[in-house]
Amino acid sequence: MKIMKEKMKKIVCGTLSFVLSAGILTGCSMFERVEDSETPYSPIESVVPDPTPSDPDPEKTVTGEEIDALGHKIVYYSDGTWEDLGRVVALDYFHSYEEKYGYRLFKQEENGADLCGFYEALYLRAKNFTISGETPKKEDGHYEAATVSYVNYDLTSNEALKVWKTFAYENPAFFWIDNTVSYTDEMLSLMVTSDYAKGETRTALQAEIESFALECDGYLNGKMSVFERVLTIHDYLASKVEYAYEDDGVTPENDAWAHNLVGVTLGKGVCETYAKAFDYLCNLFEIECSFIAGMSTQEGAEGGHAWNMFKLDEKWYLADVTWDDLAMFLSREWLGMLPTDFAKTHIADTPDNTGIDYQYPLPTFAEEELCPVLFGEEDGQTTLLSSVDEAFKNMTNDRGRYEITLYPNSKITEKFAMDIWPVGACAYTNPPPVKALTVKAKILYANEDKTSYYPAELTTVKPFKLSSDITFINVEFAPQSLVENGYDILIKTER
Repeated sequence: MKIMKEKMKKIVCGTLSFVLSAGILTGCSMFERVEDSETPYSPIESVVPDPTPSDPDPEKTVTGEEIDALGHKIVYYSDGTWEDLGRVVALDYFHSYEEKYGYRLFKQEENGADLCGFYEALYLRAKNFTISGETPKKEDGHYEAATVSYVNYDLTSNEALKVWKTFAYENPAFFWIDNTVSYTDEMLSLMVTSDYAKGETRTALQAEIESFALECDGYLNGKMSVFERVLTIHDYLASKVEYAYEDDGVTPENDAWAHNLVGVTLGKGVCETYAKAFDYLCNLFEIECSFIAGMSTQEGAEGGHAWNMFKLDEKWYLADVTWDDLAMFLSREWLGMLPTDFAKTHIADTPDNTGIDYQYPLPTFAEEELCPVLFGEEDGQTTLLSSVDEAFKNMTNDRGRYEITLYPNSKITEKFAMDIWPVGACAYTNPPPVKALTVKAKILYANEDKTSYYPAELTTVKPFKLSSDITFINVEFAPQSLVENGYDILIKTER
């Protein structure tokens, strides 16, 4: 049997650059301005229909109910089971600006109150414009959604641009924001991409984006761990979106829709669509996540790229859903990869600390790798955990017989029968002494006649000491070094 180990080629994306459309125009303006008053942007309330949950199982007796952390109705039955009846609390599709990573960094600066005040003003103006469905007037070939005075916040033009750039990165829900900005020596304007100038166009697209989010919501509930939510969103996005090319099939699509959330309504986009959608969905479902812009390098190719960082158990991890969305399989290689390995191909922008080139400083990332596994005792309940190492920590019964399944299905991959690309699952610690341990995986065949396959592997980054016999089913074991301690390793294939 021929074993196929070749990796799929990754995608190097292009990104739209943020540029200035005006610069500082002393004593004049490209547009007719309206001077700000002290409180010119009280928020408009969006009208979101109340969600309607499904009914409990009529064949069972309900013994209790609750609203979970995501706003779903959970009912408990007398037979010990529970059911998610669906959403009962309307989603906030714009999410609070106060929880954004860049906003919170601004609060820590010496003039944080002014930076945050201007950020808030931009956010409320953008939200009001979105909800209003207004069609702005066209002036000198451009569309303007709103104008805000930055001098009212005692900011320089460079500081105002720094806030605008962060705001534009952190709020993908405002898909209509143009990648150009106009400002004078006192005011800064939110520009509208011409494709989305018509109010009815934006309203229709907003409804489609909300429908996309609600579909994802159907696979989630508040009883899931944060990691399981992250994994579900990752797999959902990869199942719904494919990479967008120009007609030549090689050049990344350059139209605006391929660089923002509108791409998800078409089922395609470049790296910015993937990264902004991952940011949007994570924050929508109570997972702290941010957008990162930079360059990618691979196989001699270099280009603008975008990816994400997300927070799990107070630690920051990296993610690149674009590169995980392979042509034939779903990969999770770039979800929580070791930062040292991630940095070999991803170089985040580290520009000046102000102005149009600003990108917020990135946090220190966790020096551990995420690789989801399904864990449980034999013939018992299973739990999705973030790594083999986490499974080892949960082996607390020294007489227990435990199982670990590598590359497990999420609700998404199970529903759509998606094959998961087998990258090495790293074990950072030695397994505890238990009665028996089985590590298994599904065979991923490379061809239709099933004469060759991609092997699942368990690799280690540290020496591995056996504390019990281990059986590997459809899994190759590749330890850095191995101390058997008198225990046996059995490797077998089941088809």
